[in-house]
Amino acid sequence: MGFQVQFVRFRFEDNRPLPIGPAAQVVAVTADEAMRKLKKLVEDGKWPPTIHAARLFEDGREIDSYIRPVDLAPPIS
Repeated sequence: MGFQVQFVRFRFEDNRPLPIGPAAQVVAVTADEAMRKLKKLVEDGKWPPTIHAARLFEDGREIDSYIRPVDLAPPIS
């Protein structure tokens, strides 16, 4: 299955998600596996500080999202 992830930042004024770059492929068999891979980036300290969340898509439809835990995130600016 093809999963794509769109990384986003939240705009301070209205908390609106703004895409950061084009969507990227996530190699996974299931949506749960794709989400585990995204969460592992945070656990391993590899999640870029400028990214606040990720939206997971399958066949062009959003199926899940992940917001980095507040205690692991720098302040929204």
